Amino acid sequence: MEITQLDSTITTESTNTGLQWIQMNNTIPLIALTLGISIFVISYFAGGRENKTRLLFSVIFALLIGFFSMPLIIKAGHWLGLMNSKFGSIVVITFIMFFVASIAANIYEIVNVSAREARPPE
Repeated sequence: MEITQLDSTITTESTNTGLQWIQMNNTIPLIALTLGISIFVISYFAGGRENKTRLLFSVIFALLIGFFSMPLIIKAGHWLGLMNSKFGSIVVITFIMFFVASIAANIYEIVNVSAREARPPE
């Protein structure tokens, strides 16, 4: 379909990027993004200022691990046949998000426990 003149009543064809997600109301992602930003703000005042180096280290390290392990997880999803359907793709992407979040939380705990053990007792 070729559109030669501009007309506000004609819709353009959507481009498929290959990434599929659950169809939901547009308000839900906005609420989730707002909640995520507010958690960052609250955690900054609840101790994030003192621990920002540890938090940043944990997040960056988890991001790197997730970035480099993602191709293997996607290959496993293809091998299991999950990437052939929309639901399977969502399961694989959700697993990757869970994996990276779990790594970040565990790295932060390792750094905190190591820092506590390095301090002399009072």
